Amino acid sequence: MKNITNALMLLAASWFIHSSCIAQKKTVKKQENTREEHLPSLQIISAYYGDSVILRWAPSSWPVWIAGVDGGYIVERYEMLMPEERTDGKDPKKKHTPVLNRKSKQILTGKPLRPFPEEEWKKIFDSGDTLAAMAAHLIYGKRKDFIPGKNVDRDSLLNAYDEQQNLHVMVLLTADRSAEMAKGMALSYTDKTIEKNKSYFYKVYILNENKTTKYDSAGTFIQTFRETPLPAIPNISAEEGEHRITLSWDRLHASLNFTSYIIERSDDNGKSFRVLTLPVFTPSVEKNENIIRWGDSIPENYRLYSYKVTGLTPFGTKGKPSLIQCMGRDRTPPSPAENVKAENISGSKVRLTWEKKQKENDFAGYFIGRGTNMNGPFTPIIKDKLPVSATSYTDDSASVHGLNYYVVAVVDTAGNAKPSDPAYAVMKDNTPPSKPSGLQAKIDSAGVVQLTWKIGSEPDLMGYLVYFANDSSHEFTPVSKEVVPINAFMDTVTLHSLTRNIYYRIAAMDNHRNIGLPSDFIRISRPDTVAPVSPAFVDFKVSDTTITVFWNLSSSTDVAEQVLYRKEKEGTWSTIRHLDKNARSYSDYSVVPKTEYLYSLSAVDASGNSSEKSYPVKGRAFGKDIPEAEAPKLSYIEKDHKIEVRWNAGSYTGIMLIYRNYNNSGLVLYRNTDAKSGIFPDTLLNGPGTYEYTIRIQLPDGSMSAVSRSSVVVVK
Repeated sequence: MKNITNALMLLAASWFIHSSCIAQKKTVKKQENTREEHLPSLQIISAYYGDSVILRWAPSSWPVWIAGVDGGYIVERYEMLMPEERTDGKDPKKKHTPVLNRKSKQILTGKPLRPFPEEEWKKIFDSGDTLAAMAAHLIYGKRKDFIPGKNVDRDSLLNAYDEQQNLHVMVLLTADRSAEMAKGMALSYTDKTIEKNKSYFYKVYILNENKTTKYDSAGTFIQTFRETPLPAIPNISAEEGEHRITLSWDRLHASLNFTSYIIERSDDNGKSFRVLTLPVFTPSVEKNENIIRWGDSIPENYRLYSYKVTGLTPFGTKGKPSLIQCMGRDRTPPSPAENVKAENISGSKVRLTWEKKQKENDFAGYFIGRGTNMNGPFTPIIKDKLPVSATSYTDDSASVHGLNYYVVAVVDTAGNAKPSDPAYAVMKDNTPPSKPSGLQAKIDSAGVVQLTWKIGSEPDLMGYLVYFANDSSHEFTPVSKEVVPINAFMDTVTLHSLTRNIYYRIAAMDNHRNIGLPSDFIRISRPDTVAPVSPAFVDFKVSDTTITVFWNLSSSTDVAEQVLYRKEKEGTWSTIRHLDKNARSYSDYSVVPKTEYLYSLSAVDASGNSSEKSYPVKGRAFGKDIPEAEAPKLSYIEKDHKIEVRWNAGSYTGIMLIYRNYNNSGLVLYRNTDAKSGIFPDTLLNGPGTYEYTIRIQLPDGSMSAVSRSSVVVVK
């Protein structure tokens, strides 16, 4: 059986939720109908020992324990019919399990089974027995019933629950103490009226006159064909410490049969034993460990002691004793070696020196360990230990190109060892690694650069340093914060930079911090995500059937082509031509005369990035010949610092387009005004210089005249 105590601990929380206190004898109402509250009550086990069957049960909670003390327990016994003994007319072959014979019912307790009276308890149990005194208090002591009410707060409820939990655990622990204790607490019954080779079913329940709260009965099935075995505790082991022995065994397997243990020790090789547990050892049920441990202090090391561990069942019977022999051992290591130094003499030879100031009586010598890390592990490099007089040792097999850490372990006659602090041997190596090769690079659209290269073959190769520059003629700077231990590296570069190319190179470093020649550099180009600058229109010309537009090229150097767009005044843009990157004009012959068109232009680079559309220019094929306008008349008004541009107002109807050229910078469309005004005052002069003007009439239907001859005025 797994200890009843363990099993019932799992029921305690749910029990308290279902029953705030059985002492209140309250009824539970649901949907205005009164019903009886039916609660889990008892757990029971049984065992057959030749002349009798012993029953042991335990209440599932403190309120159930109180109900059992007050009302007592009734024990009933039934015989079980085997299949061939059935008398109900059914085919016994179809029923292979025993069947309860209700006619065989016997009430074994003439009156309810209750705990011993207080006076009888005092006679049976010694007054100095603390567990017996605790059990008596649980039976006869003053009870503190918890009465729930409307004003009960959460903390009070939890405190009451914890108190009942503790009292319930005490009931279970004291009953597990001994068979007599369980009998005195009315948690055990011995049936000596059984017959051999029979099958029985026992039923135990609380006699409770409280009609609103009922308790489950507990039942157990047992056969009297062979006695219940009393096994030994399996696989007891001993930890041999210094002046201390710790015994341990598996909790799960042992708890299937035993609740407590008697532990004895023999100091005379098993001739006599002395009980060390007074009276028994009961493992704690609070620890969630899979191992039960019990420790004993011993007076001498290296003296053989015999231990006998006997398990006690919940029925008060003893299992077979388990024997184990062990001894205490010296576990104290000697003091360590100090001032340990390691020096590379030449090649693979390393000389170790140390000091040991304290020489213990059991000091036996030294072992030397070597590793590649200061935290170990360290592998012994000598088969036989060095004598106690040794203060140095030369290692002929140190790794020339690797890391060499050493410890000097001091050992005693018991095999206890104490290693020194590690000492590092700096190997003499001035030869750098070879120049790396096979450097390759890739960059994606997000600017992530992946570098790979061939790994070097040097045995002491630590890793690589990665460098970069924006120009191959510049000094390369480190990009890796630490040594790169593999032949790959990832970097991230900004894409928004005026520098198109990036250059990388690497250099190898060995374990002695020697850096070799750098590799040949590799160049990669940043992905182009910057759109080119838009072209700009500078002029346009119209005829009766054609519109020609002129522009300045984009200032970007990576333009691959230009795209010309056109739309009518209220329409949407459409592409009319992909043009060479050097094209500066285009004549549109597909226009409809007197229809106004808008033109725009964009530049596209080699990466497919397109500029914004240029500021549009509009034009209209006039569809018929219009006489050339006369050259404008110019006059400079010095006091107003302006130039007046005049024409014959009565000769024109429509819009007058005015073109200006300042200091031969090129004739551009400058302003437009009502043609009937006959004058345009130019007040936005750039300063002294030569100003050239021409005019052009645009009729209401969109038709335009040819550009007039120019007129010039000099401003001083």
